[in-house]
Amino acid sequence: MENFIKSIAKTLSSISEMSDQWQALSENDSDKVNAITAWGEIFNISVDEIPFVLSRIIDELEGK
Repeated sequence: MENFIKSIAKTLSSISEMSDQWQALSENDSDKVNAITAWGEIFNISVDEIPFVLSRIIDELEGK
């Protein structure tokens, strides 16, 4: 359980950093990020599936 709690804490830290970076984006880049529809999907799937959705988001942002 201790390792699981530590992994949640790391995730929280990463999400907080992502939020800070999102706020620092230019208006144009922020519009691109906000246009991604998969953000809502992340909160409606199992934890095991989240990395795959995040990978799709990264691919979309990188134009792949």
